[in-house]
Amino acid sequence: MPDTDEELEKFGPGMLTDTQRHYLAGDLDVEAGSQRERTIRSRIRERVANTISDLIIFQRHSETRDIEQISKKVKLGTLEAGEILALLLRLNANISPFLKDNDIDPDSNIKPSPFVDQTAPDEMNLETKQEEAEELLNLFEDIINRGIHRVFRKQGFDIEDLTVNMDITLGDDLDSLVEQDLESLDERSLMLLHQEDKISKEEFYSEAARRDMFKQRQKEYDELRWEKDE
Repeated sequence: MPDTDEELEKFGPGMLTDTQRHYLAGDLDVEAGSQRERTIRSRIRERVANTISDLIIFQRHSETRDIEQISKKVKLGTLEAGEILALLLRLNANISPFLKDNDIDPDSNIKPSPFVDQTAPDEMNLETKQEEAEELLNLFEDIINRGIHRVFRKQGFDIEDLTVNMDITLGDDLDSLVEQDLESLDERSLMLLHQEDKISKEEFYSEAARRDMFKQRQKEYDELRWEKDE
């Protein structure tokens, strides 16, 4: 996923314009709440919605050779793939409460979410958030289940049996972690705050450098590689 201006400039035409990309990356000087910002966000939403519809059309009518060629160019890592799945999950979670019985895919186990228009997220206790997380995970299982079925059907095979089963236990509230001294956080928590833009890049890299995080990770990687070579 591109972070720097240089990486953003390497992108050709796609879902977003260059201006929209720089806006989302925080590199565009736009007054918060201004008419210009509202216009940019409105056009971004429209482009994303249209692109999702296009992707569905492409998925249904593309050939294996198309997917193979795209795969060579995209080279998705686990983080980027996770971002795509996260977007699908968020979309599904927002759409499902408004589905009618005749709108639901026959292969789907989707049920309307019981968490719509309830307590505001910042007022939920951990137990309620855990229940909501489990409900969202059920939706996620359904997305994966249907996706796997369609992948194999596209290849000319049916699946006789498939079980997707996930468990989730919520950890710390990220907002509460932000209030702690960064030096007191473990590496995983620090990475989470960075990935979710809860702390600035400067704060993250400064603390990472203090810990020699990247040097340590390279050392661990080298040790694993040496073990494999032996």
